[in-house]
Amino acid sequence: MVMSVHAQQTKSISVEEGMPYEEALTFPFDEKGLELKVMITFDEHTNELFLKVSGSRRLFVFQEDVYRNRVFTGFFSRKHLRPERLSYPVLVSPRANFYLTKQVIKRFAKPRGKHLFNRWVEVVSASLTPLPPVGDGQSGRYALLNDTLVMRFAVAEGATEAAFTLRNLYVLMETGKPTKPKYRFVWDQDLATTYAITLRRDPCLGSQAAQDSMKVRVEAIQQAYGRLLKTAPSGMADSSEEVGVFNQHKQYLLSQFLSVSDSTDCGDLQQLYGEYNHYWELIDQAVCVYSAAADSSIQRGKGISPDVLLAAARRLDNLVALASVTKDPVEIRDLIAQGREIMSTMQAILQEKGVRTPEQRDALGIFRRAEDYFRKSMLKQ
Repeated sequence: MVMSVHAQQTKSISVEEGMPYEEALTFPFDEKGLELKVMITFDEHTNELFLKVSGSRRLFVFQEDVYRNRVFTGFFSRKHLRPERLSYPVLVSPRANFYLTKQVIKRFAKPRGKHLFNRWVEVVSASLTPLPPVGDGQSGRYALLNDTLVMRFAVAEGATEAAFTLRNLYVLMETGKPTKPKYRFVWDQDLATTYAITLRRDPCLGSQAAQDSMKVRVEAIQQAYGRLLKTAPSGMADSSEEVGVFNQHKQYLLSQFLSVSDSTDCGDLQQLYGEYNHYWELIDQAVCVYSAAADSSIQRGKGISPDVLLAAARRLDNLVALASVTKDPVEIRDLIAQGREIMSTMQAILQEKGVRTPEQRDALGIFRRAEDYFRKSMLKQ
């Protein structure tokens, strides 16, 4: 985007890690004019915001508000800059001289001798703290001659909003000898642009330890559920004692693996919570029934127990659900084997006992649908 800046304005923008905000500004104040490129980046890992302004000509800025009569001297016009009077450390050649030109001085409001030079960046929000310059051997000192201006901010922990105002920039023109250069202030502009910034944070940043811990818990409850299934693969037991052992094992697991009520904006971590709770629900819903009552009922001509059919149907559905959340081919083969054993066992019981009552037929219909669903979902793998 290329535009000219004239009046005070506020720009609402957003940045995130790896996705900076950029814009181009043009100021045609003379034949060459000035082209600026503004870039705002957010480093979420260090929790820092960066403002970078690159110019087509040499730039000068003040890091703090300062009055002209404090840092400029001269017998009549106070046009000579005295860098040593600035309140912050600077990088400058001792032979360099900096002068205000008449065209710049005329832009000052009267009394011109007390003109206030604005710092080039004003922090608007409490979430930002300016940081000293680093790198390039600056050691906390600010360069007076700049092709690129950089301002670094520390961002308050967890902050999602920030704002600063871009103020006065100056263009310098170099004259004089290389051994004793002179720099003339030929243009100044108060950009008067406030950037209201939305910081888009990665909700998963810093959650790796929690994810690793949750993966261990998911694997543990997955294995525990597998062991519970193996105690009664078909969902039926040969004695009431075996049913009691199954239920004791189930209650023990429920006491060791509590359901997770936590929630998070991190999708990866939330998915792990969901997987863990899925296995918890499978344990909670696991059923084992004693089929001896059905053995005696066939002698009385009553057919298969509906509870046996419903328990087998529920077990087949649980196996399909379990397969949907695992990527382990060995575990999937084991689940298929368990399902086949359930279907084979139920077929043998049905042939032996038969179906005689409406309640039994309804239960058989539920089992057949579960059986068909298992075949379509699992046996194609």
